[in-house]
Amino acid sequence: MALITGGLGGLGMLAANELAIAGKDHVVATSRSGRPTGMPPALQQLMAAMQTTCPHYMVKADGSDGAYTGMSPKRAPGKSHG
Repeated sequence: MALITGGLGGLGMLAANELAIAGKDHVVATSRSGRPTGMPPALQQLMAAMQTTCPHYMVKADGSDGAYTGMSPKRAPGKSHG
Protein backbone atom coordinates (compact mmCIF):
# COMPACT_ATOMS: atom_id res chain seq x y z
CA MET A 1 0.00 0.00 0.00
CA ALA A 2 1.13 3.54 -0.73
CA LEU A 3 -0.04 6.69 1.04
CA ILE A 4 0.29 10.05 -0.71
CA THR A 5 -0.51 13.16 1.30
CA GLY A 6 -1.73 16.00 -0.86
CA GLY A 7 -2.23 13.35 -3.51
CA LEU A 8 -5.26 14.66 -5.35
CA GLY A 9 -3.50 17.39 -7.30
CA GLY A 10 -1.68 16.90 -10.57
CA LEU A 11 1.67 15.87 -9.10
CA GLY A 12 0.02 13.56 -6.57
CA MET A 13 -2.01 11.84 -9.28
CA LEU A 14 1.12 11.30 -11.37
CA ALA A 15 2.90 9.84 -8.33
CA ALA A 16 -0.08 7.58 -7.61
CA ASN A 17 -0.04 6.33 -11.18
CA GLU A 18 3.68 5.55 -11.00
CA LEU A 19 3.17 3.65 -7.75
CA ALA A 20 0.32 1.66 -9.29
CA ILE A 21 2.49 0.80 -12.29
CA ALA A 22 5.30 -0.21 -9.92
CA GLY A 23 3.01 -2.83 -8.39
CA LYS A 24 1.48 -1.28 -5.28
CA ASP A 25 -1.72 -3.16 -4.49
CA HIS A 26 -3.53 -0.10 -3.07
CA VAL A 27 -2.93 3.63 -3.37
CA VAL A 28 -4.44 6.02 -0.82
CA ALA A 29 -4.34 9.72 -1.69
CA THR A 30 -5.30 12.30 0.91
CA SER A 31 -6.21 15.94 0.60
CA ARG A 32 -7.93 18.49 2.76
CA SER A 33 -11.05 18.33 0.56
CA GLY A 34 -11.02 14.56 -0.05
CA ARG A 35 -11.79 14.93 -3.74
CA PRO A 36 -9.98 16.14 -6.82
CA THR A 37 -10.88 19.67 -7.88
CA GLY A 38 -10.51 21.18 -11.31
CA MET A 39 -8.86 18.06 -12.69
CA PRO A 40 -8.01 18.35 -16.40
CA PRO A 41 -9.41 15.62 -18.68
CA ALA A 42 -5.96 14.05 -19.10
CA LEU A 43 -5.69 13.48 -15.33
CA GLN A 44 -9.26 12.15 -15.20
CA GLN A 45 -8.29 9.59 -17.84
CA LEU A 46 -5.12 8.73 -15.92
CA MET A 47 -7.13 8.16 -12.74
CA ALA A 48 -9.63 5.93 -14.55
CA ALA A 49 -6.81 3.88 -16.09
CA MET A 50 -5.10 3.57 -12.71
CA GLN A 51 -8.25 2.05 -11.19
CA THR A 52 -7.83 -0.91 -13.56
CA THR A 53 -4.30 -1.48 -12.20
CA CYS A 54 -5.03 -1.14 -8.48
CA PRO A 55 -7.64 0.40 -6.18
CA HIS A 56 -7.15 4.12 -5.62
CA TYR A 57 -8.80 5.61 -2.54
CA MET A 58 -9.40 9.32 -2.04
CA VAL A 59 -9.53 10.33 1.62
CA LYS A 60 -10.32 13.64 3.28
CA ALA A 61 -7.46 14.18 5.70
CA ASP A 62 -4.84 16.74 6.54
CA GLY A 63 -1.52 14.93 6.77
CA SER A 64 -0.18 17.53 9.20
CA ASP A 65 -3.02 16.87 11.67
CA GLY A 66 -2.20 14.03 14.06
CA ALA A 67 -5.90 13.47 14.71
CA TYR A 68 -6.29 12.21 11.14
CA THR A 69 -3.19 10.10 11.05
CA GLY A 70 -3.62 8.69 14.55
CA MET A 71 -0.08 9.71 15.34
CA SER A 72 1.48 12.66 17.03
CA PRO A 73 5.17 13.50 16.93
CA LYS A 74 5.48 11.93 20.39
CA ARG A 75 4.00 8.64 19.18
CA ALA A 76 5.60 8.38 15.75
CA PRO A 77 7.56 5.17 15.16
CA GLY A 78 11.31 5.52 15.27
CA LYS A 79 11.19 8.67 17.38
CA SER A 80 13.10 8.92 20.60
CA HIS A 81 10.67 9.32 23.51
CA GLY A 82 13.22 10.39 26.12
